[in-house]
Formats: sequence, structure tokens, C-alpha cells
Amino acid sequence: MTSSVPWQERLSAGTEVVQDEVIRWYRETPEDMLPVHAFNLHGDEVHVELVSSGLNVTGPSELDLYRKAFSRLSDAALYGEAAEELLQKTRSFWAGARRG
Repeated sequence: MTSSVPWQERLSAGTEVVQDEVIRWYRETPEDMLPVHAFNLHGDEVHVELVSSGLNVTGPSELDLYRKAFSRLSDAALYGEAAEELLQKTRSFWAGARRG
């Protein structure tokens, strides 16, 4: 299952590559079909939320992938005023992207 997860390569490619891909995808995606993929890490289990369902991951090698992803996301997270500033910039950017 994990060999079909291409985000590993994207994570190691750097944030600019991921950012460009997200912007391209967002502009090409109809507003009524924005996929949801999220996960919650709880001890030795990961719950993955998908568009139409969810699944639980318990395999040790797969748990390690989610722990690594969570660690990278946590390290990249902003808090407080820095987070608020980024959210304001993002709101302005995406409002313009949807118009043009």
C-alpha cells in the first residue's frame, strides 16, 4: 500500500515544488469537488479521512510514514501572529486566484 503513495517524493522535493503543484491543482479543480484527505495519529493507529469514507492504518511501516509526515507538518507549522499573517495573505491570494 505505501509504495503507491507519491507524496513521499513530493515532500522530499521541497516546499516550492509542492506549492506550485497545489496552486496548479487548485486552479484546475471545480469548486464543487475539492477532495478531502486528512489523518489523525493516535498512538499505534492512524485514522485517515477520505472523501467518501475513512480507514484505520495499523501497519508499523505505514505508521512510520504518517509519523514522518506529521513531524514535517508540525515543524512547518506557524503559530500566533505569524499564523494569522499567513492566513490573511493566503485568503487574499486565493480570492484573486478564483477571480482570474
